Amino acid sequence: MILENFDNEKASVQFHVHQAVTLPIIQVINTTVKELESVNLTCSSEDTGISIRWLFNGQSLALKGRMKLSNNNSTLSIDPVRREDSGEYQCEVSNPVSTKRSNPIQLDIIGECPLLP
Repeated sequence: MILENFDNEKASVQFHVHQAVTLPIIQVINTTVKELESVNLTCSSEDTGISIRWLFNGQSLALKGRMKLSNNNSTLSIDPVRREDSGEYQCEVSNPVSTKRSNPIQLDIIGECPLLP
């Protein structure tokens, strides 16, 4: 006589379904800023589970000591701004299935007019 022992086994599986990301938008209070003031650029996206990176004039932004990113990279703060910070800023959002860049925002840094003697 052969006895067979059948144990019931259970397993659970989680699936993460990723959808294509939507177009992000950069929010900024003013795109013309006086030199030595500060500016905050915020990348807004309706998506969750995304990575965010910043671009300056079409290239990956190299952070300088005056620049800081929020914990999730959604806000870029520059304090103080300098004329060299003038240019086009974009944010790029991505997930495992897609990537999209915001429309560019032109940031203009203006200097103080020197006093004439």
